[in-house]
Amino acid sequence: MNKISKWIGPALTGSAAIATWFTRATFEAWFFDKVLHEVVEPRLGSLIEYGPPGAFALVCVYLIVGRNRIAVAGKRETTTGKAEAVYPPGAKPISRIAVLDFYKQVQRSGIDLMGNSLRALTIAKDIQQAALDGELQTWGKQGPLSSVLVKIPSSHWKDFRLYWEPCFKYDNPGIIVGFADDNSMVGTNGARTTYNHRTGYVDVYLDLDQAKKLVAR
Repeated sequence: MNKISKWIGPALTGSAAIATWFTRATFEAWFFDKVLHEVVEPRLGSLIEYGPPGAFALVCVYLIVGRNRIAVAGKRETTTGKAEAVYPPGAKPISRIAVLDFYKQVQRSGIDLMGNSLRALTIAKDIQQAALDGELQTWGKQGPLSSVLVKIPSSHWKDFRLYWEPCFKYDNPGIIVGFADDNSMVGTNGARTTYNHRTGYVDVYLDLDQAKKLVAR
């Protein structure tokens, strides 16, 4: 008798749960079939029946996409599928150009640098003066060539000249016949030169927009 009584409680509880579920499911089915499909206009009934689940699905999709965007914060997808930096409003990305590439642009602009190196020397002096005056930002490397570029202080250009000669190929001393292939040895006063216990820079770069103004003079 005790064994039977142990099963009576759970059996009654289970039966009550089944009855409650069956009653609720039956009412919901009757409500959608009779009230929504017959009483309410059919299109509106479909909207009421399927609208909430659809809206819930859209919210889930939005949250998933939003999290992916947060994961790549500060970047955006380009047409090539690669992420590129997105700068805040008013910020301007830094555009640098190697001294070697700047000389190549000067040549393409119509200023012939082949032959006598006097024109190349004049441009180098203009770069030095503009950098010293604070009108041209320059970068270079003081450590190994694998190190990062750092800003060259304007005051550096008072004692160091632009060592531009490695930008070119020569036939005879002073006779330019073409461009070099590497900017790494383009430095200040010679590669690894020291002056007053200060070391020069190598692999020098210029601010592109500011350097363009030198050509326009």
